[in-house]
Amino acid sequence: QLAFVRQGAQSSVEVIAVDGSTSWVIRPDADARSVRWSPDGTMLVFGSFDEVGGGVARVAMFHLAQGEVIDLAFEPSVFGFRVPLSQPVWSPFGRFLAFSVFETEDRVHIDFIDMQDFSRRRVTEGDFKDLVGGWSPSRRGHLAFARRIEKNWFLAIARITGEGEPDFVMGPQHWGGFSVE
Repeated sequence: QLAFVRQGAQSSVEVIAVDGSTSWVIRPDADARSVRWSPDGTMLVFGSFDEVGGGVARVAMFHLAQGEVIDLAFEPSVFGFRVPLSQPVWSPFGRFLAFSVFETEDRVHIDFIDMQDFSRRRVTEGDFKDLVGGWSPSRRGHLAFARRIEKNWFLAIARITGEGEPDFVMGPQHWGGFSVE
């Protein structure tokens, strides 16, 4: 099966069998974006934006076997920016789902959802701009992210176990001459 975002006046997440025999339209009532398969291929996670009530951004999950959409996280629109939640990123074994949350243009923290109990926890805090990069495929629970302090970008890695506070195992280290913008 293929999953994609169909662009239009109101974009939607769609899933279609490779042979074209079956298809679903998921969440056609909100502006959808950034669809991602779970590592085991049973779920899709995506972001969406609904303009009702001043605007709400969501990270939602579609479980293919159950055929239902579950909202995992939502945030009100801030500073006129339609997407206060960044693209969600699955951990390699599918237990965690990380994403950046924009509080202001220059203050962004990282949260994750533990998919075992759907609890949401904060990874980073402070007057920084932290943008999710990705999970290490070989070191279980290591989430890499970019941190902006003033005008400089740094690489940081947090170890996420799902128990207690994240453990910062590296960084920040300056990326000389490199910008993630």
